[in-house]
Amino acid sequence: IVSIGTLLVFIGMLVLGCAIYFGMKGTLFIGNILLGAGIGFFNPANNKIVMVSVPMELSATAASINVLSRNAGIAIGTTVAGLCYALFKKMGCGTIMSAFYSLSLFIMLSMIVLITDTFGSTGLRSVKRQIQV
Repeated sequence: IVSIGTLLVFIGMLVLGCAIYFGMKGTLFIGNILLGAGIGFFNPANNKIVMVSVPMELSATAASINVLSRNAGIAIGTTVAGLCYALFKKMGCGTIMSAFYSLSLFIMLSMIVLITDTFGSTGLRSVKRQIQV
């Protein structure tokens, strides 16, 4: 389910990028729905994987680190997106193209996360088996 969520986020960003590049304003709604659905699939499944993989006495620490890292990622991601947009704008790209190039960088990062998540899921299965034993 984590991989499905990551894939939906990737597709949502791709749809948003195409909507920005080709000027299809109606498609922004679809891209945001896919992005939100992907986050909705990803977060609960990711939380469960984190909570299942630690001993019961460390569950509060694991939950707090999970929330801290998610919030830090949101803050850093927003800052980096703004910096990329400002950099592309300063380089002479128009407003639309600056947004498109910034989103393209995040699409590439999302693709890397999707690939590592897909290949890393085999390791998570072995962790789950060890916990259930």
